Amino acid sequence: MKKRILIGILLVFFVFSLSGCGALLYYMLPGGENLSIDDILADAGIDINDEDFLDQFGLLPSQEDLMDNLPLPDFMEDPREPEGQDDTPGLPEPDFSETPQDSTPVVPNDTPPAPPEDTKPNEPVEPPSVPEVTPSPSANVYTFPYAFSAEDLYGNRVTEMSLGQKELFLVYLWTTWCPTCVAGMPGLSSLAAEYGDRVGFLSMLADFDTGRDSAINITEDANAPFITIDALGNDLSSLLRLLDSGYVPTAVLIGPDGKVIGDQLVGAGANVYRALIDDYLDSSGGRI
Repeated sequence: MKKRILIGILLVFFVFSLSGCGALLYYMLPGGENLSIDDILADAGIDINDEDFLDQFGLLPSQEDLMDNLPLPDFMEDPREPEGQDDTPGLPEPDFSETPQDSTPVVPNDTPPAPPEDTKPNEPVEPPSVPEVTPSPSANVYTFPYAFSAEDLYGNRVTEMSLGQKELFLVYLWTTWCPTCVAGMPGLSSLAAEYGDRVGFLSMLADFDTGRDSAINITEDANAPFITIDALGNDLSSLLRLLDSGYVPTAVLIGPDGKVIGDQLVGAGANVYRALIDDYLDSSGGRI
């Protein structure tokens, strides 16, 4: 700014030299030394405050010059200050070059939730009560231990469930052509009628295919209350092995475990069966 003023003054003097020589001579006269520059310029007809005059000689200051010399308040930043330079003291910037941002491991929270306030964890929990089961008076009865499916004399399909649940079972193997078998049928029928509520009776006919009609007559004449099935039917091989004596009639008493009680009864009558049945029932609760 000062440089521009000096140049302006020189130009003014130059103009003065051309148009104001008289003023300069006047300055050189006695007493002229007391005149100021403003007086000399005024005498020459020059107004240094005239913007048009200053602009003509390039003496009018630019906007940038005014900004350079304009004082700023302390709280404002200087726009002339180069970017990237911050003289304000402060904390150092963090350095992320060595430690990644996600370096902190995430630890799962395995802590169980706290129990409610009204919970008492130390208080013993009583198990649910189980109702007492009263044993059935007929708990000693059971189903026939040998499963089978066979046809009876009247064409009905019967199984081991057809015999009901009993304490003991008597199985009788016979044929229609055996006189001893036919003669013992009435005694066997009477025995079944007497012990039928505790003992199950099963009649197995060996000549079922040829003697069915005769067997119907024989059992009906004796009022037999038991079932007669085909001894050679399916699913009876295990049961036939218990009766395999080579003779008829052959009978066996079968207990709850499926085993024969005593020996095979070959050619025996109703009185022998009764004695064995009584012995077994007496040992298990007495006769009816």
